[in-house]
Amino acid sequence: VTAAKSLARSAVDEIRAVIFELSSDGNIDLRRALREVIEDVVAGTRLQVGLRTYGSSQSLPGATQHALVQIARESLFNVVRHANAGHAWLALRWEPTRVRLVVADDGGGDVALVRRRLHAYAPAGQHFGLSGIAGRVRELGGSTSVRRRRGGGVSLSVEVPHPEAWDAG
Repeated sequence: VTAAKSLARSAVDEIRAVIFELSSDGNIDLRRALREVIEDVVAGTRLQVGLRTYGSSQSLPGATQHALVQIARESLFNVVRHANAGHAWLALRWEPTRVRLVVADDGGGDVALVRRRLHAYAPAGQHFGLSGIAGRVRELGGSTSVRRRRGGGVSLSVEVPHPEAWDAG
């Protein structure tokens, strides 16, 4: 049953990616897409989620945009399911050579456990929660980090380089 659920989830992720690419031509308003994720995730929960963006938005490939949206979705679902948090925050920061997405909460998450699961093995093409997030980020040439949030809770940071940064390197 677990394997079937994982395969189904992977198939749904792939279908979503194709639909996303076809419907958006890779050009979406990432802030609006993240707002929609927040609305989907918090519907029917007591979790309150804020979103802040910093810097000037820049064009990213559709696959990168899709990955960031799915990472935000999975991270917030994890907060709802596991953190027992009242608040969560998303921050999207546009920097000259990369884009950074931070998802933080005020829950009771165990940073060491989150780190272990973030770096756990997930077979190629399959996304299992935190290891799936790390896999998506690795596929984009990025990095993940997790730390204890000041004031309690966990903060997950994802950094993905701009494709122009790859070309320059």
